[in-house]
Amino acid sequence: MIGPSAGPLRILHLEDSDLDAELIEAELDDLGHPFVIERVMTRDGFAATAWSGRHDVILADYVLPTFDGVSALGIAREQCPDIPFIFCSGTLGEEVAVEALKNGATDYVTKQRLDRLVRTVVRALVEARARADKRAAEAALQAVNETLETRYALPRIGALNFVMTGALGGGATRSLALDAHGKGLGSALLDLEIPD
Repeated sequence: MIGPSAGPLRILHLEDSDLDAELIEAELDDLGHPFVIERVMTRDGFAATAWSGRHDVILADYVLPTFDGVSALGIAREQCPDIPFIFCSGTLGEEVAVEALKNGATDYVTKQRLDRLVRTVVRALVEARARADKRAAEAALQAVNETLETRYALPRIGALNFVMTGALGGGATRSLALDAHGKGLGSALLDLEIPD
């Protein structure tokens, strides 16, 4: 996801403190990759911007004056479940952090340890890409399986025929099976009438 051909990293940042936002942005400069931060401070602002495909990663403070990170995590899991969600907070204790991870947060970084932020973001993006690649491979496999329109054993011949939607211009035109004498069954299969 981060590489020479990739565009800027799109970050949604839920943060109310200007100073903390500047410190986090300065730390992200160490990514060595361009990034764009969209900063929000309220529930409405977060809900309006947290949509799939709009950001690559979400960074969220845990405590804000009118909103909280746990509620933001709930919104993100509903509206953009595939986007990594990283808590970046000064008030996140270990028990709360573990609970947040159980509820779907990707990771957390304390504001006292911002030196971990770049590694955490990169790891989260790599893991998200791996999950997306796995889902794409599973979907491709499912699509191939669904193209197997019919699978049936032909009586008396003992051959197994697969008809694939769209294969060979609309259907199978030959069989790879051989009869007991080693002869191809293609011509016999083409002459058979098979009920729908």
